[in-house]
Amino acid sequence: MKAECSAIIAVDVRMSRVRDFMRLVKLPISLMNAVATVAGYALCTSTVEPALILSALSVGLLACGCAALNNYQDRKMDACFPRTRQRPLPRKAILPGPALACAVLLILCGVTGLWVSQPSHYAAGLGIMAVFLYNGLYTPLKYKTILAVIPGAMCGMLPPLIGWVSAGGNTPVSHILLLMAIIGVWQLPHFWLILLVDAPFYCSTDMPNMLHLFSVRQLHRLLFIWVLAFASMAMFLPVIQVITNFWLGWLLVSCLVIVSVLISSILRIRKRTNRSYAFYFNWLNSSIGIVLMVIPLDRWF
Repeated sequence: MKAECSAIIAVDVRMSRVRDFMRLVKLPISLMNAVATVAGYALCTSTVEPALILSALSVGLLACGCAALNNYQDRKMDACFPRTRQRPLPRKAILPGPALACAVLLILCGVTGLWVSQPSHYAAGLGIMAVFLYNGLYTPLKYKTILAVIPGAMCGMLPPLIGWVSAGGNTPVSHILLLMAIIGVWQLPHFWLILLVDAPFYCSTDMPNMLHLFSVRQLHRLLFIWVLAFASMAMFLPVIQVITNFWLGWLLVSCLVIVSVLISSILRIRKRTNRSYAFYFNWLNSSIGIVLMVIPLDRWF
């Protein structure tokens, strides 16, 4: 009996460590960056090649490394925020030294993979630029100015460009620029919903944020306008023949209409809870996931 209990405890400990590592590297966001790379690659070619797998895997590793480095940089401030104090570093579930070493190793692996994946090495250069924008500019600047969101959004727009460059970048530039713009516009309501989840705290903190410039009601309206802009831009994908499959086009448009209608309810509901904001947040994230997945599905199936 004791042996069984010890085995169960050991499994729980290992699973806890795995969950802590996944939180350290922000695995869902890192995977989304890998999917965005696949979408950018698919815009350029309908052929599935080893370079596709290598570039997507490299961007995923690079994103994991940037996320781990971000957690290392934010570890002291994260301990003060209700939303982030349960992250591995503030809880001391992972020590700063190993976290930093893991971040550096993942970034090096990601950049090396991008260097190998594309002969001209533009992809590796874009990967290094992403690290600079996210960890060199966005992370330190977000505690000083609201404009830090600009390099943060620019970093988020790079994965599809990396995929496109890795595939040769020989299709209309307007297609990849539209996809990058869609991701850039989507990121702002994504950030604002995170603010709204912990609105009382962000209103009272000295950290620059949109709730210092706008009331919650005003931010609701601004959020809705940007979601409409994101949905409208994404609906151009079938119009300019980026999406040519009839059913995938309708799937995309239906998802975007549903998200727009759901987010519009934020203007009418008087009493909102963290759960309702989380509901909007999940739907908004699902919508960008649909946008990124229908492109390779349309090109390859």
